[in-house]
Amino acid sequence: MAPDTVRRHRGFAALVAAPLTLMTAVPALAQGFVPANLGGIAPLAVAIGAGGFALIAMAVLRTLLADGRAARQRAAEQIADLRAMVDEYENLLSGSRELTVLWTGQAQGVPRFLGQASAVLPAGRQPQSVLNPHSWLPGGEATRLAGLIENLRVHGHAFATSLATLDGRLVRANGWVLGDGAALRLRPAFLQPDADQPLETAAGGGDMPSVRAILRLLSKPAFLRDAEDRLIYANPAYHALAKALGHEGDDGAPPELLDGKRLAGHLAACRATSEPVCLRLTFPGQGAYELVEFPVTGGGGGGGGGRGGGGGGAARGAGGRSPPPPPPVTGNSTSS
Repeated sequence: MAPDTVRRHRGFAALVAAPLTLMTAVPALAQGFVPANLGGIAPLAVAIGAGGFALIAMAVLRTLLADGRAARQRAAEQIADLRAMVDEYENLLSGSRELTVLWTGQAQGVPRFLGQASAVLPAGRQPQSVLNPHSWLPGGEATRLAGLIENLRVHGHAFATSLATLDGRLVRANGWVLGDGAALRLRPAFLQPDADQPLETAAGGGDMPSVRAILRLLSKPAFLRDAEDRLIYANPAYHALAKALGHEGDDGAPPELLDGKRLAGHLAACRATSEPVCLRLTFPGQGAYELVEFPVTGGGGGGGGGRGGGGGGAARGAGGRSPPPPPPVTGNSTSS
């Protein structure tokens, strides 16, 4: 019976009646546990939240700063690589046997010169002299180049032409549009006025395969005749010119570019001398040419000048033809 008495009377008094009495006597205890606990926790929760937010914001900020530094470093490395590449290209252009003039938008129209001025200008001239064509070109050529440069910079018309300088050199000039600017490149022509010497040397020695190989590499029309004045070889530039003029032929039998009467007179002049024979020609729609024929041992060759820009200025070519056959060697022997 004791456990029941404790459970029913003493337990009720200790576990239920006493707490109820305390809560009734003390109003603060009668408010319950939840409001009192929340009132004390709120400032701590706000402080913890603010501290956590500050820590998170600081971590994100440090990450952003590190990413920004890495991006700036990569950009600086890329700019340094680009500058090094530009310097390499400038050194390459400066060391080449040509002169390049650049007009760019960043330079506000002030030209920039790259390359060796001595490649196209007389010795001792400054690169700026190239923009004064009358100082290194004849009158007509200087006016033509000045007009081409003006059309390039104002209207954006690209060009490619050859120029004969005052000192007798042949210069190739190319102009093209470069973004919002323009570029002009001047370089010595591959075939100079005295470039016939290798061909004449090979021809004089009777090395006909070398003559054919040299003629094949020429960018100007060139041909080869046999001892009977028949065409036996013509290079691709010759065939292109013949096709443009409406003459049909093949590699084995190239067509003649001159009519019968004029060709007969030219061949007669060639037979009468062992010196090179020049003939100025003008083909409709193809420009002016200068035909040069000179003797070749065992055969002959000839060449016409390249087509000029626009209407075609006269250009010089190289070639050869067979010399007149030598007279028979006769003689008689005597004995004593």
